[in-house]
Amino acid sequence: MSFSAGVKKEVSSVYGADRHCHVAELSALLNTCGRIDEDHGAYRIVFRADNLHVSEKMCNLIHSQFGHKCEKDAAHYVVSDAEVARQILWAAGVLDKQSGVLRRRIDPLIVNRPCCKRAFIRGSFLGGGSVSGPEKSYHLELMAIDHGYAQQLVSVLQAFDIEPKQVVRKGTDLVYFKKSEEISDVLKIIGASAALMVFENQRVAKDMENTINRVSNCLAVNADKTVVAAVRQMEDISFIRATKGLGILPPQLREIAEIRLNNPIISLKEIGEMLNPPIGKSGVNHRLRRISSIADSLR
Repeated sequence: MSFSAGVKKEVSSVYGADRHCHVAELSALLNTCGRIDEDHGAYRIVFRADNLHVSEKMCNLIHSQFGHKCEKDAAHYVVSDAEVARQILWAAGVLDKQSGVLRRRIDPLIVNRPCCKRAFIRGSFLGGGSVSGPEKSYHLELMAIDHGYAQQLVSVLQAFDIEPKQVVRKGTDLVYFKKSEEISDVLKIIGASAALMVFENQRVAKDMENTINRVSNCLAVNADKTVVAAVRQMEDISFIRATKGLGILPPQLREIAEIRLNNPIISLKEIGEMLNPPIGKSGVNHRLRRISSIADSLR
């Protein structure tokens, strides 16, 4: 089972405490995985059954709130009773009671409470969402049926101080997240506690691995720079010794030159500790630069 499917399985068993939360979640499910057929004012609700847990939840919400059991039709679940379907659509804000017009943008009153906002986001994820496993690149997206629904979904998410991005891909509006912290927030909002723990553990492990790699790369680069600098110092000192002899160097420089010649791979700090009296790394570096200048002048 993929991580995304595991999240859906988990949150399919999460229910809001009150009827208004159930209606908000049902509204999102109707708009993301439902189809509404109309025939001269008579309505029929059809929704996909490709995810058993999501389908069962939708049926449970309809049964608990409207006392109606969905019918199974091959690859779909159906509410064929026109009056029940009308009641569901009215309650979910999908059908305008006055005009009888079907609409996709949900009545703001349905998602007015924080608990209903959570339920609405949960329903949107169950009906049209997906999330990559944390071992891969971070990505969570929610499919919207049109731009209006996408805008409403963004507004609801912003109420939790997170900023989703929007894109239209192959004619479909998508609301998505790429930051791991924001994906954690969404998992927390929809009630995916177990998935959140898995995600956070993987995220910490991944961040630690990335940190170790960065440190290792930095150390490797610094080590390369140290080796290059030491080779250059050896060349300068050897050139002076071969042309004029180390005797031309002042005592302090001659001492440090001899230590470097005898210890080609030690660090500047170690060279400084071998001097009498000892000096710091910056002092050693300063003296070696003076030696380099003398070598350049002889060249």
